[in-house]
Amino acid sequence: MVDNVIILAGGSGTRLWPASVRKNPKQFMDPGNGMSLLTATIRRAEATGAPGEIVIVTHKDHVAGAVRECATLGDLASRITIIPEPEGKNTAAAVACGVAYLTSRERLQEKVRMHLEEPASDEPLGASDLTGSDAVRWHEHVASAARSGYSLEQVVHDPADQTLLVLAADHVITPASAFSDDTERADFLAREGFLVTFGITPTRAETGYGYIEAGEHHGPGRRVAAFKEKPDYKTAESYAASGHHFWNSGMFVFRSDRFMEELTTYVPTVAGPFTAVAADPARAREIFASTVQSGVRIAGNPGALASLYGPLPKTSVDFAVMEQTPRAAVVEATFNWNDVGSWDEMAKLHETGVLHDASAPGAAPAGTEGPPVVQVNSRNNYVHADLPVALCGVENLTVIVKNGKVLVCRRGESQHLKDVVEEIKTRELNDLL
Repeated sequence: MVDNVIILAGGSGTRLWPASVRKNPKQFMDPGNGMSLLTATIRRAEATGAPGEIVIVTHKDHVAGAVRECATLGDLASRITIIPEPEGKNTAAAVACGVAYLTSRERLQEKVRMHLEEPASDEPLGASDLTGSDAVRWHEHVASAARSGYSLEQVVHDPADQTLLVLAADHVITPASAFSDDTERADFLAREGFLVTFGITPTRAETGYGYIEAGEHHGPGRRVAAFKEKPDYKTAESYAASGHHFWNSGMFVFRSDRFMEELTTYVPTVAGPFTAVAADPARAREIFASTVQSGVRIAGNPGALASLYGPLPKTSVDFAVMEQTPRAAVVEATFNWNDVGSWDEMAKLHETGVLHDASAPGAAPAGTEGPPVVQVNSRNNYVHADLPVALCGVENLTVIVKNGKVLVCRRGESQHLKDVVEEIKTRELNDLL
């Protein structure tokens, strides 16, 4: 199983406006199954069996929302750390920051490992390496893992061998059991030194996704032959029919040290500052100074993180590492996946029933509903609202009522929402976003 999980929750997109707005972005919305996309992602991480930490990297303005979500998760909250980014620098910096935090914690793990090997020692675990609050936090983490059935030996791994699962906070993935099985396959490859992504079998000729061309088989996956940019429709048709092209899911499994080695090779301006932090305990304590809110750890000194982030270039994990490294591999996903990029996609998720996953920890029962929707002489309409809605004599509409705002469009036309957002900006009505 993977050792630790990083969840990237920095998005503030408007493709699902008005349910997704800057103050309450997509990852905090409930798509209609009784839990937010972020909470579902945390539960997905839990389902993999990863015994280590779950690190959420999000924008500083969204920390309160993340704490609110995590505080409802009981014992699991003690295994979660939130890192507040001062500004968005894309996914390469976010993952590198999470890795630096986890690496800085490895000094404690080394001490615990020594304690296991020399049990006669009377020195409390972590006493010389951590502040009092951090020592308490470590014991809470071990206790939480123990309640989940993990031994101390399982919680404490050799840092050089630690693997990391990187998830987006705003995807819909079901069933959790299939995702966990595929993560195990990816972890096998990662421990061999590969940087692994999950490939989604195309169900249509999609021009909005990048593609992965799979090469030769290797163990439970395949080597990556090439990454392909978003294609035109004719090319997308050929990819979908080929049998060896997959949608790029944007999720990864790799060893933390291997990722940083590759990032150092290809984009040292991102890797360098975080490598330096991880190697300097005093600097790491300054950068990741922590507080606890509602039982959830927040690791990040705002001023120190702002200084660290300021000079960093914006680049993604895909562009910075995956498209460059000869060690890229892909595992063909057996789970259902959707990045919920439009209201038309959201409607499909409801109609196919994939939002309700009985295998996910903490899953809400099927049939979880919002306010009532009454339709008279109406058909094929999709409604997502926080108020009761009545429709009369209409068909093929998408009706969204959220955050005190209303969107009405014809089904199949939600891609034009971006034009609505641009019009709002042009008219300087930014409070609506």
